[in-house]
Amino acid sequence: MATVWSVVGASTCNNVAVPTFVDVLRGGNVRERIRTAVPASFGQVLPVEGSTNYRLVRAEPTDACTTLQKLENDTAVLLDRGRCTFVEKAINVQNAGGGMVVVVNNQTEAFQMGCGIGEDAEPGEDVIVPAVMIDANSGRMLVELVEEEEETDVYVAVYAPKIPLLDLSAVVLLLLAVCTIAAGTWWTVCDDQAGVTLLSMQGQVASDEPDANENFALLLTEWNAVMFVLVASSVLLILFLFMSELFMILLILIFALAAFQSLLYFTQPMIESIFPSLRSEKVEYPLLGENPRSSLIGIPLSLSVVVIWVVFRHSNWSWMLQDLMGVSLMVFILRQFRLPNLRVACVLLPLAFVYDVWWVFIQPRVFHDQSVMVSVATGASLKEEIPMLLKVPHIMNPMGGYALLGYGDVILPGLLVVLNMHVDLRLNYWEGKTGRVLGGYYYPSLMGYVVGLMLTYVALIFNVGGQSGQPALLYLVPCTLGTTVVLALVRREFFKLWGWKIGKNEEADADIENDPNSMVEQVSPLVPLSRTD
Repeated sequence: MATVWSVVGASTCNNVAVPTFVDVLRGGNVRERIRTAVPASFGQVLPVEGSTNYRLVRAEPTDACTTLQKLENDTAVLLDRGRCTFVEKAINVQNAGGGMVVVVNNQTEAFQMGCGIGEDAEPGEDVIVPAVMIDANSGRMLVELVEEEEETDVYVAVYAPKIPLLDLSAVVLLLLAVCTIAAGTWWTVCDDQAGVTLLSMQGQVASDEPDANENFALLLTEWNAVMFVLVASSVLLILFLFMSELFMILLILIFALAAFQSLLYFTQPMIESIFPSLRSEKVEYPLLGENPRSSLIGIPLSLSVVVIWVVFRHSNWSWMLQDLMGVSLMVFILRQFRLPNLRVACVLLPLAFVYDVWWVFIQPRVFHDQSVMVSVATGASLKEEIPMLLKVPHIMNPMGGYALLGYGDVILPGLLVVLNMHVDLRLNYWEGKTGRVLGGYYYPSLMGYVVGLMLTYVALIFNVGGQSGQPALLYLVPCTLGTTVVLALVRREFFKLWGWKIGKNEEADADIENDPNSMVEQVSPLVPLSRTD
């Protein structure tokens, strides 16, 4: 049965780089499915449905840069990249009678083969056979199959599957991210209310005794923001340069340890709400020190989740446990670290914006190399993958794989959303603006986060920047920080948020109004939710 191409006729090097499957068959059965192939910009356009099964043979010479021996027209020629242009390789296969060109890249990712630029451009219309590129790992697998001494030949079927514009995995990922930020915000409010209650019982004003709060959070400074981006870049480079199975296993163990701690904190209030009698009692553990008696249930429960994930992390269901561990870890971080004011937010988030755009879009073009961030996030050619990602399997996409979202894309905008909630509660309490909880800064910034993630997904659909991933902060920072800044300017509260003093009293607010450029350091994360006088 002959292949019916979706476009018949000459190519002008304008073929679109659509997702492409290469099914590897032996004995009529599909042995492997390569989902990362990329069609060339020249040659016939791949069929959307159905494809001729081409018998796979190795090129001789392997780079196909010289004349090849006579081939049958149902033959797919497997050849290496290098020594001559892609168009020359395709023409040599075509002149020998071959029906398909499969080029093996010498790098971990495939890319679209072109006709050249300017004076080096070649006439792509001379190529009438389809051509695709596959990555180095898939190429080695195909070479091994072809060179095996078996009676049955290896066949390949190459086609472009239909890809739905919307996959439910993106919706699940969006809900996970938003619920994580909402949970972190709620927990910080509960912590601060608990601190106010404790101080009220002691007959003290909450904002005057910040140290009395047992859940005192760490307030970030401008210097912390700068150091964060520098350290994050350094860690990213270290991961890229020294990436190995051993290094990844070490990273997995560190993640597992951190996730165990956060799961323990996450489950403790749930257990105590079910068993109130466990709240006040304490128990001493070796190495762990004194902990609530509820940890007798929390420790084995949290440890079980972590151990099961570590052992079965390569299973197709392990993403659920990884996301559970990741959500608990991010909520813990949102609980323990705070942005004190808009000033620090305007340092941290724009720097993170530049960091994300540089490593995903600009760095590959400046150094003519693959994206460092995308390589680290996907684990390159390693069996192990970096665990600090929210991941949801594609539900409707035949390409398989996962929808991924980095923890930084949740935590960094989340810190601003948490700050906005405390701003709303503070203004609602001190200034009597009763509608501020619903119409203040929290909900607009949270909705901005949702819009930012939706824009990220749209950019993925249209392959903005030509990368397999998108810098989510490119869209999230303008939609969250931009929304907050615009609202503050419109409401004439920008300088109040710029020099915000968490936990201060009414006189502090008056100081800000009298001196809008005040840069007083923050002293307490407490948000008074009820008066003590």
